[in-house]
Formats: sequence, C-alpha cells, structure tokens
Amino acid sequence: MTTLTEEQITILIDSREQAPFAFPGMSTETATLRAGDYSVHGLENDVAVERKSLPDLLACIGRERERFEAELVRLRGYGSRCVVVEGAWATLEAGDYRSQVSPAAVCGTLAAWTGRYQIPFMFLGSRASAEKFTRRFLFHAARRIWEQGAVFRRSVA
Repeated sequence: MTTLTEEQITILIDSREQAPFAFPGMSTETATLRAGDYSVHGLENDVAVERKSLPDLLACIGRERERFEAELVRLRGYGSRCVVVEGAWATLEAGDYRSQVSPAAVCGTLAAWTGRYQIPFMFLGSRASAEKFTRRFLFHAARRIWEQGAVFRRSVA
C-alpha cells in the first residue's frame, strides 16, 4: 500500500473565509463548505476545521452565539473536526481582551461547548501556529481515512 502524501490532497477553503490560511506546497481550492472553514477535497462531509481569531471567538460567545452553536451542531456530525483558535487560553482566563463578556463566562462557555458538542477547541497561541496545526490536522485526517481504504482513495490516486 502506498502512503498518502500532502501533494495528493487538495485543501478546500470555504468561500466565506475572511482571512484564509496559506498552505504552501499543497493544492487548494475555494468551495462553499457545509461546515467549517477548511476541509479536504473528497472528504467534505467527514473532515472540518473551523478557524477563529480571539475577537471572532468572543463574538461567538456573545452576540453571535445562536449562529455559532448551529455551526457546532453541524460540526458534531463530522468524524474529524475541531475549532482552531488563534490565541491562548491564558489570555481568555486573564480577561486580556476587549469584550463585555467576563472571563468566567467565556471559559465556562468553552468548557460547556466542548463537553456538549464533543468538539475540541485548540488554543494555538498565534495565527502561524493555528495555520500549521490546521495543515497537519487535515493531512492526518485524510491519511487516516486513506489507510482505512475508504472511497477517498479513488479520488486522489
């Protein structure tokens, strides 16, 4: 069995993504994704990554809560899914941000969402780290599915 390589997959970037990550050396396409900001061609219903900056995340906890919870419900149906955050948990705990939402409410909401929706929130400290993690996450999710011999194999061979 051959091993899947990064060059064999195409990263899908949601057409609504405001500040898309770069994936040097990998193929990318713009698409309208049902959930998340990033996926893999052929695995659009199995793999999703939602990206949030800290201000975006705080808006999701506050005024955009209902819309974001609907997104979490959609993401819950994916075999490989996560929310990558371009910031640090410690920043939220310390309240070192511009928002009316208290640190206790922010941290409590994130803990509740993680438990309720079974979706990991990955606090990666910076945009660069979030971008690297997203690349690795998408590739490893695709490789796991490839190794399981799924239909995806035919679409990249």
